Amino acid sequence: MSILSKKTENKPIPMVSIVIPVYNTENYLRQCMDSVVGQTFQDIEILCVNDGSTDQSKTILEEYAAKDPRVHVFSIKKGRVGAVRNFGLKKSSGKYVIFWDSDDWFELHAIESMVNQAEEMDADLCICNV
Repeated sequence: MSILSKKTENKPIPMVSIVIPVYNTENYLRQCMDSVVGQTFQDIEILCVNDGSTDQSKTILEEYAAKDPRVHVFSIKKGRVGAVRNFGLKKSSGKYVIFWDSDDWFELHAIESMVNQAEEMDADLCICNV
């Protein structure tokens, strides 16, 4: 099944916005980002919100953004994951939003499975085991 996104002003709107709060997770961040950019479902925007990391997390995010136009890096200094997620949510434009922790990774078909299920069931919310 193919899912098409709506378009506004000739700018495609992604089906899924992935919001990733990031704070000092350089040891896990590449695995996380590889699992995001490698998803079988490609109609996504990836919003990485760096919350004042003092390690190499921001540099790693910028490397991914330079290689993949779906990756967007923002830097804020709020100090709480809730504020960081809310910032990412405000920046998102997808039909669906998923919050993805920067020290986690998902199977490469995770987004496709969730979108297909949500669309099939006409659901507003999709929950999965992690």
